[in-house]
Amino acid sequence: MFDANSAAPREKLLSLMDFVEFINLFRSVRRTIWYKGSDHVELDGDHSFQVAMVAWFVNCRFELGLSTDRLIRYALVHDVPEVYAFDTPNFLRPGPVQLEMFSKDEYEGAARVAIQQQWGDRFPELLKAMDEYEAGDDEESKLICALEKILAVINIYQDDGRTWQKLEIKLDEALDFQERRLSKHPLVSELWQELKKILVECPQLFHQK
Repeated sequence: MFDANSAAPREKLLSLMDFVEFINLFRSVRRTIWYKGSDHVELDGDHSFQVAMVAWFVNCRFELGLSTDRLIRYALVHDVPEVYAFDTPNFLRPGPVQLEMFSKDEYEGAARVAIQQQWGDRFPELLKAMDEYEAGDDEESKLICALEKILAVINIYQDDGRTWQKLEIKLDEALDFQERRLSKHPLVSELWQELKKILVECPQLFHQK
């Protein structure tokens, strides 16, 4: 058993390097949203950083009174299962017409088991934060869950809809899908109603055929 007080410097270093390798795997997971003004897609590390910073801002700017510490922890871990499950697109288009939501549960469930086996004893706070976020019982987890989804829409909007066009997502499809996802927190739901008005006025951002 690892004893932090008696561990040799080399043992401590190797433990640190092991976790850094794990985090670097997570940081490099590619998402299905393109960076504004770039040919590269978002990476999970950048996405998690953005969610954490925006959650901190929203909590302070709109005086929500939530735990900033918990918000940042949830933001940092909310996609950690993707280190093994990878980013699963929200939409899977098996044919030229049908558009379906592609479930991530099976992939992320297996990834959670792997992470539990790898880090459950060595970094239990990581697993605790992941479990609390997944449970969704507190206001902080509800905010992060909704906030990271509206951020995706804002990022695509600010990139002139390139992701929607590349994935052949039509306006009504995007609105219907997001409507189900952005009701987990009242503030985000309110912001979504305003954002939706803007999107309706910009049909050129979406796939037209």
